[in-house]
Amino acid sequence: MTYFTASIIYSVYNFTMPLIRPGQFETTPVNCIRILAWLFIEIFPISLLTTNGTNATTEMKKTLDTIDEILDRCILCRGIKSELNHCSLELLHNNFEFTAFDVIAINNTILRSIFSAVVTYLIIFIQFQLSGIRKNVRTNESDSLDS
Repeated sequence: MTYFTASIIYSVYNFTMPLIRPGQFETTPVNCIRILAWLFIEIFPISLLTTNGTNATTEMKKTLDTIDEILDRCILCRGIKSELNHCSLELLHNNFEFTAFDVIAINNTILRSIFSAVVTYLIIFIQFQLSGIRKNVRTNESDSLDS
């Protein structure tokens, strides 16, 4: 996930810097389209993975509810009822959540974390760029006053 986060930060930075400092960065429409296409290519697999992980976890929880409803409402033979009880207990006691090596859950919270990191680092990078502009303006003003 670190690669994707860093790559997204880089792409968003390259897309926003021409808007902040128009004279120093290439602002052709082709360049903007290229950056947006690359950003889509980076974001699409992550969003697909996390959305499917969230949907699968949600469906597993719905399956437990459905089995409990069948057990409560239907008249079943003893063998089927025993199997459904066993399945219900398995679903209840096992945590069905997709994880990456049991470290991080693969669900929509990853998208929120990546978005937060992108916005945070982008703000930091922009602040560094703006402080560089102010420093250059002060240096140019002091040089013009010395002349």
